[in-house]
Amino acid sequence: MCDASPNERTDRHSLAVLLLHTLLFRNVMQPLCEYADDPNQSEELGWGRHALFSEHPRDRRHRPRNLGLPFYRRGALSYRMLTPALQRLTERAFLEGLREPEKRPLAREWEEALAVAIDELFGCWRCRQHFPYPYWEPLERRACPFCGERCQPPYPLVLELHEERQRGSFFPIRRVVLGSAFNVFADVVEPKRQPPFSRQNEPVVGYVEWDSRRRRYRLINKGQEEWMALVQGKRFPVRKEESVLVERGCLLRFGDGKRVAYVVEEEWG
Repeated sequence: MCDASPNERTDRHSLAVLLLHTLLFRNVMQPLCEYADDPNQSEELGWGRHALFSEHPRDRRHRPRNLGLPFYRRGALSYRMLTPALQRLTERAFLEGLREPEKRPLAREWEEALAVAIDELFGCWRCRQHFPYPYWEPLERRACPFCGERCQPPYPLVLELHEERQRGSFFPIRRVVLGSAFNVFADVVEPKRQPPFSRQNEPVVGYVEWDSRRRRYRLINKGQEEWMALVQGKRFPVRKEESVLVERGCLLRFGDGKRVAYVVEEEWG
């Protein structure tokens, strides 16, 4: 699995192990079976020649029996609770790159995926833990990985951010999860930016409000720039202190040269 001596490629593996240990509260490379009668030899083989990612799709030797059960019920968290970007890096690190070191993600890739993961977090109303909202799962399977409580309606908005890379051509860059009273920060709408280490001094350009009468979310403009919204084929401006009632397929541009948000999900329940 590893080279004879530490180097940049082994550091990539060690970094991935440490990050996943921090995120999932377990070592995802922990051997869970014996490979020799001698404990020391078995340990050496389990971490070396027979090293195996605990969530390998075809080899379950090191898979915890409690995998996927709620963490507060003595479960083991799965990497599939992480954002799609972090899931892809995990697979590159431990499935593709375990024995092909050149395929292991760089530290910069992990840093970028962790930075934007903050905008996919949602809070459990029961245990108050925050976790990546699993918009990639069917509604009936969305639940808190810590206590197991099902996500309740109204479900959050899921926006797909697009950025202009060529004149008039926009490309998807990432997704943002927004619930009632969530803020839209400047780094979300400005091109070529990622969330900073702290948003304490980051300007708020908008926020989300639940309209109980219309049973829809509203995005309220708190910034100085005029937004432009496209809803059901109708195009109209959204000025400061004005709002737009969003629905699936709504397009919203946050100003000249700024990013465009596309509403990919608005399941209210």
